[in-house]
Amino acid sequence: ISTILQPLAVAADIIPCVGDCIGAGIGIVATLIGLFLSLVVIGIAWVANRPIILGVAVGGTALVGLLVFNGFRRKSVRSRNLDMPPEKNELELE
Repeated sequence: ISTILQPLAVAADIIPCVGDCIGAGIGIVATLIGLFLSLVVIGIAWVANRPIILGVAVGGTALVGLLVFNGFRRKSVRSRNLDMPPEKNELELE
């Protein structure tokens, strides 16, 4: 990845300091892209060898998503009820 982006550093090397800074930036970007792609490939290979893990991960993600969705829905209903004025029967009790 660094080799593909290296012409940018060479083009910026007209000004020596700028070329070095861009070369360092290219190194950092190439490292981050390489790290991300390697983790994706490792994850795919791991799940391909152990498909049970995929089922557990998808099930766990669905469960957490469902719990979060229900929590937000309850919170919005609760806040909607707090915004409503009390009914006449509730006023008479006080």
